[in-house]
Amino acid sequence: MLNDEAEKIILNTKGIMKDLSDELLEFLAYVEDSRDDVVANANGNLIKSIHKRVQKFKNDVSVEVEYMTLLERDREKIEEGKKRRL
Repeated sequence: MLNDEAEKIILNTKGIMKDLSDELLEFLAYVEDSRDDVVANANGNLIKSIHKRVQKFKNDVSVEVEYMTLLERDREKIEEGKKRRL
């Protein structure tokens, strides 16, 4: 218990429990390998819906620009840290 009154579920794609729903097992397989052919072989709609949203997000140019800006900031902070150590 993390003393925040929230219930947490920890999922592991390498787990061995066999009492999970097929939908959850498909989700864990997708988390581990999200290629199009994995999605095509999924029986449920959950994975297909998630994959569609992921693809839309990946193809959004504004997200790429924001990511690159954050990446540049991180690189600058790393350089600042190196200079401070010297």
